[in-house]
Amino acid sequence: MKRAICLLLCLVCVLLFSACGKKPVISTEAPTTSVLNLMPDGSIIVGELPGGQYAAPNANVQQPSAPVAIPTEAPTTEAQIDWIIDVYNTVYNNTKADASFLGSDSIVISDISVDGIKNSGVDSIVHSVMEAVYKPQNLPLPPYSTENPFPVCIFHVEDAQTAEWKDLGNGQAEIVIYPKQSINSTLGTGQGKMFNVINDISVIFDYMPNFAYGWSEGDIASNVKTIYDGGYCRVVYDRVSMKMISAEYVMKLTVEISNFEILFAGHNVSVAMTYTQTFPATA
Repeated sequence: MKRAICLLLCLVCVLLFSACGKKPVISTEAPTTSVLNLMPDGSIIVGELPGGQYAAPNANVQQPSAPVAIPTEAPTTEAQIDWIIDVYNTVYNNTKADASFLGSDSIVISDISVDGIKNSGVDSIVHSVMEAVYKPQNLPLPPYSTENPFPVCIFHVEDAQTAEWKDLGNGQAEIVIYPKQSINSTLGTGQGKMFNVINDISVIFDYMPNFAYGWSEGDIASNVKTIYDGGYCRVVYDRVSMKMISAEYVMKLTVEISNFEILFAGHNVSVAMTYTQTFPATA
């Protein structure tokens, strides 16, 4: 979810300008000043990322065991989700051991509202900023961080809302998994077991002057939350090698900022985003 922090910070700045009755000026060219990059582990790097992509997973990670035999048909309903998640674990482990299996990413801001009201002007400005600062990267299978590449799957049956399996009839099969909703997840917890979630969205306020905003009630901890809900992963794999042929990880999140006070007036801000990683990487 790199640059999501930067985009939200821009939105907050737009609100500050609006509250002061000023019209913000947004350049259509890529900014020359430092930008904020949110790494998959939730850390912040100021400036351009070195090399243009994240490091590949550790090649010395222990290789997964040999592929397991998979029945032709999915098992009974009672055991189906357990069976699907077990297959997903095997396919994930075999695939992530290949450091060359990288995917491209994209982000879409689908809904912005202030006090429950959408504003086309704010939408236009935020999308202009996104186009200027957002640069897709090539990434390993999520979750991933430089400190912990998560070489084996940490997503288990208790993390799944539901799951589906389909025999494609050509030696391939498809798995679709919908994780349970989670709030303020960190990498390795909640939906952070499947996606590259934002570790701490409240960091956006570290880059704002204290005099520019406040809280009509509560504080950052009680007023800022990130809700992960509605996302899924879709995997097509080879039933012999038990490796992914293609995959799509679609993370849907809503950032809610409550009681955000500007010029002695409290506001509630909601930003809905969809972050997608597609494997293998597109051009």
